[in-house]
Amino acid sequence: MESRRRLIRNISVALAAVCLAAVCLWHRFPVLLHFAGSCACTDYSAEVEGAAVFNPLRDTAAETAAAQFLEDLRQGRCPTTAKGPVRSEVCSMRGGVPPARKWRLEFRRDTPGRVSLYYKFDRTPDDLAPQFGGEGMVALDQSKGAWNVAAYDIVW
Repeated sequence: MESRRRLIRNISVALAAVCLAAVCLWHRFPVLLHFAGSCACTDYSAEVEGAAVFNPLRDTAAETAAAQFLEDLRQGRCPTTAKGPVRSEVCSMRGGVPPARKWRLEFRRDTPGRVSLYYKFDRTPDDLAPQFGGEGMVALDQSKGAWNVAAYDIVW
């Protein structure tokens, strides 16, 4: 009877260790599975035309900073999360190209110190048809614990 309890306890500890290791590894990879798109229509088609399964345990701080950047553009404000040349470029073109009204994250690529987020964009109000969509990317660099937009591009 004692050996059976010990066996159950050892199996439970091993199972808990495997689950903990899986959570730690999964937290490190923001995209668990990605099927690239087959269309080479724009620079970002391979990322946004496919399908991605995002890790629900990923760090979303960069995504939050990118969403704030896109929201500032939509509202006509100079984005606070953009720094350097990107900030001067987007702040000077605020009256030019219409900003995206809606966006949906389709893919994410992480490299040391940088996160590149790939989106599908829409610039048409909900009540108008046809929808005018686009694809794009927001790249963020981490500096002093904060994520700042380092690159931004939309292809309409």
